[in-house]
Amino acid sequence: MRLQQNQVWQSGEQFIRIVRLERKAVQYKVTQESATLAGPHAYATKKDFCRLIKGATLLPPAPRIGAVVPAHAPAVTDNPSPS
Repeated sequence: MRLQQNQVWQSGEQFIRIVRLERKAVQYKVTQESATLAGPHAYATKKDFCRLIKGATLLPPAPRIGAVVPAHAPAVTDNPSPS
């Protein structure tokens, strides 16, 4: 599993969101609700952060507000039909 910015992990009733990911350090927030953006920032080394989320569940990414969902495109065939 690779750590990425904006990942949300659930550990018990706490939600841990990665705010900034650096080479050897992680800046994160711990909140009681997954959708909450407010909360104090905390810092840890990657090693300590991985110990913190050990046993936690990675939540699926939330859909972005205003994101455009592409319409279903017609199937492309190798042999075009004759006109």
